[in-house]
Amino acid sequence: MNENPLSIFRVESKIRRQNIGLILSLGIIAMLLSIGFFYLGSRSNHTLIWGIEIGDEYLYDVSVFGYDNNSQVPFIGLNNTRIIVRVTDLPEIPQQLNFQSFLANVLEITKTDCWFENGTYFTQTWRDGINELMSRCILPVGDFELIDSLTNGTLDNGYGSSFSEGSFYIGYHYFIVDFGHGWEGNVTLDTGVPVVTSLWDFSWHPPGEWFNYGITLTKTIS
Repeated sequence: MNENPLSIFRVESKIRRQNIGLILSLGIIAMLLSIGFFYLGSRSNHTLIWGIEIGDEYLYDVSVFGYDNNSQVPFIGLNNTRIIVRVTDLPEIPQQLNFQSFLANVLEITKTDCWFENGTYFTQTWRDGINELMSRCILPVGDFELIDSLTNGTLDNGYGSSFSEGSFYIGYHYFIVDFGHGWEGNVTLDTGVPVVTSLWDFSWHPPGEWFNYGITLTKTIS
């Protein structure tokens, strides 16, 4: 029995239309999925913002302690002085933050400059050290829980953080048998500015070089 060529043509045309419709549907679904993934990828995983502005200035009282058997104690010329710390940069906070991106794009970015209260500058080495310390302890606000989840380790040897009496503590400690260094700050939750911040360093290699020193900056009430 011979099939009707017209019927065969109609069936094949119907199949083609169905295939084209299926292809178009799959294309639309793929496009929607890609838009959805792009949207999800571009969404921020935090609500962090800067609670201060560039140009803000803060006063800190400085205390220095320590000894060094070979040279002058670092920062000793700042002991019992008052300095001004000015905010000079507030980097853009990445939408997606993990530990490494937080360190590289927020924590380790220089955000300050500093000088004596009377307007004169101290040595560049001291300025660099204090700016590094202060910049690590100036934090964005609004999601300290996230910062805590990124940095909350053991301060015995590495980064650490915690909440304490309405403030946020963050720091880094490194120890081996006869050598160590570290920094830490106690940060207000509303501004992200440290109330107290300090660094320390020690090395014990008698009869050769041995030293132990630290510097603390305490924010004055103004």
